[in-house]
Amino acid sequence: MFVYVQVFEQCGVLVSTRCPQVGRPRQDIFLGHADRLGGRFRGVDVGLHGPIERIAQYVGEPVAFSTFDEAVIYVREVSASFGPHTDAQWRELTRHTFIERDGKWVKHYDLGIAVPFGAMNQDLAQQGEAVLWAAYASIVAPILIVRGQESDLLSTVTVGQMLARNPRARSVEFAGVGHAPTFMVPDQIAAVVDFLRVG
Repeated sequence: MFVYVQVFEQCGVLVSTRCPQVGRPRQDIFLGHADRLGGRFRGVDVGLHGPIERIAQYVGEPVAFSTFDEAVIYVREVSASFGPHTDAQWRELTRHTFIERDGKWVKHYDLGIAVPFGAMNQDLAQQGEAVLWAAYASIVAPILIVRGQESDLLSTVTVGQMLARNPRARSVEFAGVGHAPTFMVPDQIAAVVDFLRVG
């Protein structure tokens, strides 16, 4: 969540229970509590369906590297769709993805988060999607939908549906980016800053 904290700081926003989250992590948890968040929530970047197999594959992949630089190379490869970043930015992203443990650089999260992808079938996917759409429609706060123009996860069709299903939503799209914008470059940060200021 480090990139979102940077956005908050630029807005002069105090991160508290009144501003719980801006971003896409664990949208299932967020949308499950959307009705309780009410006007306290200011933004969401979620894709409700799409080709997740590619992401599931590398998210759950147990890799270990001897050096931090090797981990950086790996992050650059699997996250190429994030768009152009400087060497320093790729290293920063890697610091929040990998941790040194027992002399090796390993992923800094529970690889088990990829397990549900393997258990998914068509019926479960349809049931889950219906729940997510209902929760999304219940959000009463302003919503900013952020999409990378080259995203293979959040399609323009889905964005159109999201705009149609919740009148409080608006969208912004970034060229040269797939899934997903990292909010580490000026135009992406500015879009969220403007949204948080205006609401």
